[in-house]
Amino acid sequence: MEQYFKYDTLKNVVELFGLFISYKNQAHEMLNYSYLDQYMGSRFAQRVRMEMLDYYKEYATQLEEQTDAHVHGIALKKHLNFLNDDLSKNQKVEFYIVLLNYVIDTEKVSESKEYVTQLKERLKIVSDTFNLDESRIESVAHFMSDDLALEKNSKSLFVIGNFSRVKLKSFRMYDKKDIKGKIVALYVPSISSFLIRYSGSQELHLNKQILFPERVYQFALGGVIEANEMTPIYFADLYTDFCKEDIDRLELVAQDVEKTFKGTNLGVKKLSFKVKSRQLMAVMGRSGTGKTTLFNVLSGIAKPNSGHVYLNGHNLHENLDKLKRHLGYVPQEDLLIEELTVFQNLKFGAQLCRDDLSEKDIEELVLKTLLDFGLLNIKDLRVGSPLDKVISGGQRKRLNIALELIRRPDVLFVDEPTSGLSSSDALLVIKLLKQIAGMGNIVIINIHQPPSDLFMLFDKLLILDENGYAAFYGNPFSASSYFKKQLGFVDSINDDSLKFGQCNPEQVINLLEYKKLTAEGTPTGDRVYDSTQWHRLFTKEVQEDIGMEFNELAASLTTIPNRIKQFGIYLKRNIQIRKSDTQYLAMIFLGSPLLALMMAFFLKSTNLETHEYRFMDNDNLPVYLFISVVVSLFLGLILSSGEIFRDLKVIKREAFLSLSPSSYLNSKVVYVAVVNAVQISLYVLVGNSILEIKGLYWQYMLVLWLTAFSSSMLGLYISAKFKSILSIYITIPFLLIPQILLAGAILDFDKIHHSLASKKYVPVYANMNISRWAYESLVVLQFTENKYDEGLTDLLVKQSKMSYHANFFIPKIETLLADFHRDKEVKGELEMMLRELMFQFPEVEKQILKIHVEQGNVVELQQLISKVKKWLRLNMSHLYDKVEEQRSARQGHIVKKDYFNQKLSDFMLKANDYVKYVYEDGDMIRKFQPGYYVSDSAIGRSHYYAPQKRIGNILVKTWVYNLFILAIFALVFYVAVYIHLKRNKF
Repeated sequence: MEQYFKYDTLKNVVELFGLFISYKNQAHEMLNYSYLDQYMGSRFAQRVRMEMLDYYKEYATQLEEQTDAHVHGIALKKHLNFLNDDLSKNQKVEFYIVLLNYVIDTEKVSESKEYVTQLKERLKIVSDTFNLDESRIESVAHFMSDDLALEKNSKSLFVIGNFSRVKLKSFRMYDKKDIKGKIVALYVPSISSFLIRYSGSQELHLNKQILFPERVYQFALGGVIEANEMTPIYFADLYTDFCKEDIDRLELVAQDVEKTFKGTNLGVKKLSFKVKSRQLMAVMGRSGTGKTTLFNVLSGIAKPNSGHVYLNGHNLHENLDKLKRHLGYVPQEDLLIEELTVFQNLKFGAQLCRDDLSEKDIEELVLKTLLDFGLLNIKDLRVGSPLDKVISGGQRKRLNIALELIRRPDVLFVDEPTSGLSSSDALLVIKLLKQIAGMGNIVIINIHQPPSDLFMLFDKLLILDENGYAAFYGNPFSASSYFKKQLGFVDSINDDSLKFGQCNPEQVINLLEYKKLTAEGTPTGDRVYDSTQWHRLFTKEVQEDIGMEFNELAASLTTIPNRIKQFGIYLKRNIQIRKSDTQYLAMIFLGSPLLALMMAFFLKSTNLETHEYRFMDNDNLPVYLFISVVVSLFLGLILSSGEIFRDLKVIKREAFLSLSPSSYLNSKVVYVAVVNAVQISLYVLVGNSILEIKGLYWQYMLVLWLTAFSSSMLGLYISAKFKSILSIYITIPFLLIPQILLAGAILDFDKIHHSLASKKYVPVYANMNISRWAYESLVVLQFTENKYDEGLTDLLVKQSKMSYHANFFIPKIETLLADFHRDKEVKGELEMMLRELMFQFPEVEKQILKIHVEQGNVVELQQLISKVKKWLRLNMSHLYDKVEEQRSARQGHIVKKDYFNQKLSDFMLKANDYVKYVYEDGDMIRKFQPGYYVSDSAIGRSHYYAPQKRIGNILVKTWVYNLFILAIFALVFYVAVYIHLKRNKF
């Protein structure tokens, strides 16, 4: 990595070179000068180098005039103190190594032991001032003095050479068959670099500069050692091989992988490559070259059309459930929960994947992770959205990575980690990913065209060309040379930038897309090599011969909590999200009472003259009940319609954890159920109190709560199903309008187009609506369970049935009997009606059965029917007296004024409707007083407003029966959401 120096700092370095030695003879001065030249030449541009060397000569002349060693010592310490404050740790170690190298070489040529002793004393002052690790210094000193026998830490030593015949026992080896000689390398952790010394006859180049034998050089990140007829040695490859014994070895192999989309040429064409532990691999290419497609295949999100992906020899797609815990994926889009703080985002993420840790341990892990990622100082800040920024883009990206790294995946995929970031933030993110790879992981990123300082951090580079054809795979520093070689170009002056730890990725893309020239020398629109030609060269010259190592994967640190714990975590997270949004809380918990206040205020009708309000005379009660159902539906839909959609990106990230979709869904269900209950309880409390609806509070709340809950479950389904929030909100009116229309309050099902009408039962299409069951439940509840009519339903139903048969059914029979002698065809209808009369009143069955429906028996039948009518009216009178007696016992008029509503009674009994029955297929269908009529259907089908529903031989109160239907609606939507989540790989 390029080191930065202030101008004054660089001058202090030059002066320290002069102060470090005494000038007793010219040999020492020239030696010092050559080391300074080497130090400057490997780090700075030619202009700066020459300026500093000239300055050194001037300063050396000044020192010759002052020969007092004590003065030199004071100046030395002064310069060291200045540099100690201004140099980075790496710069200090590098500077010390240069001085150490000088001392060792001087000791070899100097005859003055006193002078060498003085140099060593000054070197000790340098190490003490810089607070350098003595054990590391000793190790470096042994290495630089070529005294490897004294080097105790042999694990830090590495020998590069041809070991096909001879194997070293004492040191670790890097087998390089085409090198002549050997390179001994010592890894120095404090500067994250190797110190190397070459022994041999081959002319080697380190970063384009000659590497002299038996001299010590620093081999750092981005470095490359090259020679004719020798494949390059890259720092990244050497470091990976050096560390392989210290880590659990990982290997991700793509073997002949191809993924294209039907009917197009898009996707990724056949390619193979291998990436290992501690490697940061970048997939580079322009938009539309298949980078994301390749990512999806490598991470197991998508299956390839052909080929396989292996992790340590295990087929990824065949063992995805087992292996995906070893994988981490950070998509390009933001996966943060914007309402939570930085700390809360990370804590909830940790709780879902580290069940092995206690609450305290999780908090400590989160704080440590925030510290490692440089986010501790913003831990209590709300994350915010990309548009409503609270933290910066770079901080957001680091937090996204931290969310995935908290569970320690072995392989991390990061899609466009630098997208939308400033250059400084992008560099911080890539450095962070490099550190993650250095911990023994594999990190694969997807990137367009990085700047030089990012490019040099990559260990492996895969370049995808148009239509997903691979053009290059290998060390990024060899990409430019490879393309130049294929195009027949030679290196230019720009390639010297490698000496300073830089390279130009833009040049790589330009070479890839190099255009043909016209006769005049201007570029044409055609490339020298198109994507298919580059791919053929890639297959022939670049693509590795893939071999696999079958190693067992270490146990994943990811430990998933059980379903109950997951449910608790999801629920806490959802509550925390909502608690932090004050506008949301205000809308949710103040909206329903405000709506109730507004509705009840407008619907509380008073006497025009006295301005007195009486519940019994409020003509708007049916409207209030209907509006209450609509409000419940609306509240339910609005509450839940964005719940799952808002989490879709988070669900995508958590898919690698194999979490339980039922736990997630149940947390949403419990949340909306509780909020629905609070909303409805407030609505009913306010609305019913204003309209003076006495009693039935819990029944109202239960009906409306189940209505809102069923609507919320519908909202959860559309929230999971649709891909945009706009689509969801556009859908809501299309869901609400049919509910309003088919609830039964606006549309009379008897008075619609005949093709849609059903004279006997509520039409099936209406039964498919939540509102139909909710509204019927509510009006029947108020009509039958109020204190005035409570407990009288059975009596009133019997009274109404007798009234209907006495006043309408039997007169129809009498008409048929009167016409019997003129129209013989009425016999069938007459028999059918008599059977119906026997079915409804078994008491008259025996008398009717004694008389056959014949012409000669008409008079006898007329007499019998007349008796039945009288019997019905007599019983009606008895029932009426019984009902009134019970009502009188409840203080009659007073109770009726407070609990009975005339408009609702007229509405339920259709008091103003002159049609008391209709015919359908020869059947006489009752329309008289539907609120007191129980259908004969044994499967619960009925007309609207029936007080009871029949299931077999059991009668169930309509409002209770409808509650079960509403619960079934909720269950159906629950199952639909669950299946959707499961199918979409929750």
